Amino acid sequence: MFYPRTPFTKYPEVESQIFKRNNPIVKDLCEWLCKAPKCTTYRVNLLQANAEVLKNQLEAELLKKYPNPPKVHISSQFPELISVSNLHSVESQNSSPQEGLNEIIVDTSCGASILRGAHIYAPGVMAMRSGTKVGENVNVYTDIEAKCKKGTSAVYESAMKTFLGIGTVRMARYQLFGENIDPRGIAVEMNHTISGVPSIGDLSSPTALLQNFPSIVCGRVLDPQPNETILDMCSAPGNKTTHLAELIKDSGVIIGLDKTESKIELVRKKVSERNLKSIKCFAFDSTKALAENTEISDITKGPPFPPESFDRILLDAPCSALGNRPLLNCNLSTKMLQSYPKVQRKLFKAAVGLLRKQGILVYSTCTIMESENEGIVRWALDSFPELRLIKADPIIGGSGVEGSELTDEERKLVQRFGPEGYDDPVDSVGFFIAKFYLNFLPFGQIFVLLSGVIYSRTNFINMTTKSSAKKFKWSLDFTTSKNPDIPAPPGFNPSVSQSHTEIVKDHHLMIKKSWDIALGPIKQLPMNLFIMYMAGNSISIFPIMMVGMMLIRPIKAMFSTQTTAKLGEGSHGSGQKITYILGNLANVALALYKCQSMGLLPTHASDWLAFVEPQTRLEYYGGGISLV
Repeated sequence: MFYPRTPFTKYPEVESQIFKRNNPIVKDLCEWLCKAPKCTTYRVNLLQANAEVLKNQLEAELLKKYPNPPKVHISSQFPELISVSNLHSVESQNSSPQEGLNEIIVDTSCGASILRGAHIYAPGVMAMRSGTKVGENVNVYTDIEAKCKKGTSAVYESAMKTFLGIGTVRMARYQLFGENIDPRGIAVEMNHTISGVPSIGDLSSPTALLQNFPSIVCGRVLDPQPNETILDMCSAPGNKTTHLAELIKDSGVIIGLDKTESKIELVRKKVSERNLKSIKCFAFDSTKALAENTEISDITKGPPFPPESFDRILLDAPCSALGNRPLLNCNLSTKMLQSYPKVQRKLFKAAVGLLRKQGILVYSTCTIMESENEGIVRWALDSFPELRLIKADPIIGGSGVEGSELTDEERKLVQRFGPEGYDDPVDSVGFFIAKFYLNFLPFGQIFVLLSGVIYSRTNFINMTTKSSAKKFKWSLDFTTSKNPDIPAPPGFNPSVSQSHTEIVKDHHLMIKKSWDIALGPIKQLPMNLFIMYMAGNSISIFPIMMVGMMLIRPIKAMFSTQTTAKLGEGSHGSGQKITYILGNLANVALALYKCQSMGLLPTHASDWLAFVEPQTRLEYYGGGISLV
């Protein structure tokens, strides 16, 4: 029987666009995309339910349908996660259609859902043979070419017709096709599928819902804390948003945004079902969520928001979704794929503006495209020097793709879910997660430019060479070189401890450097006084040039104070900024005094107006003595 080995039969050129360089794993990756994941995961709402109780309910439901049911277990790492393995001995069973049965055809979207354990809902049925009765078993196929016409009653012939499994009809043909018919409900109840995923349908409820494993990991990587202010920039359909609320035990503020009202309504429904009070949802374009001139206000009233409004931001960006499995047929052209990074950059730019200093930003996608994953991370690090890429703990997936624009150290900090890098029984969809920390780097960089001092803590390395472009790039190595061989004791996570220590040290260093540059103008005063003394009061090119430089430099510095003093923004920066401005004002006053002593400043209206006579000095006579 035919089964696709690549989802890109319609647009084969897409395969060459997955990675920026030729990569030998493309073939295996395409085959992996066509297959269904080996496990199904549920996320339990621990605020309302007990994971052990739900596990027992799932096992009972599976036992009703399968004599030898799949295993169900609770994750030791994530207590809210329940995973269901595939059925046993799938390879020898149910891989071929059963002779003598009628057939139905479904579209590829419905076909993918079937292979993930769903039943067939009425809108997904494309064809059903005449005479097919309710209650009879049928062979289920999907139309990879998408050429089958809706309502076809004869046997559909196609070389790319793919067998999916066997099901029992629950709706007659007349209920599915016809004018002015809008069918709803389960049309065919699946009994067995070629993927081996148990066909138990969607058992989602307010206490537990179906969610891909990497999406659950994504919430854990953001690591929200109680009473924090959190933004989910693309929150629909609400699975990740509600997960964040459950992680903070519904104590804090979570803002969920999505562009359309229909999408945000899905989020509101989930929030209402779970009775979550911490989530506020708004239909709004997240690319416009940052308002530079907006005064600080109650963010629960809705967007746009002032800068630095959120402690943590989740940017689960809209993407090409080329990580969803099984992906039986891709309808995206290369031109369409090129449009996604543009939107992702706009969202990312808004996210950086909305994030507070020392805040956390997690960027994620459900695609395998390098341009939307490692490419966006590289762009972000180059465009926002204040962002620091940190380890996306907990690391479950593999490293970033080799040959990308990320360095080897940076690749180890992100995680990419794909055909490699998994520990059994973890096998889910294609996914990418990167975690950023917003620090005070821009001010440190400006300090280097002004003083010419490269401080050792940030360890600037001018060694990143690209053989193709033959260019050097500055890169920052904030990672530790320590790799202890002794395992950590139970309950201790050294990566978290090291990360926290490094953040504290970096923050202390940046504050110290901020005071260095804030005091810089004051330190220049003695040198400027010496220059003034040496220049004398004569009007010549040298003293005029020196006075001009003494006047122009501090004025230009004050105009760029906001940009220069990014480090000073926040709870520790007001003193540095004021000191910096006062020091420059002192230098300006010194330069003006020198101009006055040289006679370069106007002292009378005649210096400005040609029709005003110059001031005359009066003479007084007394006792034959001239008094001036």
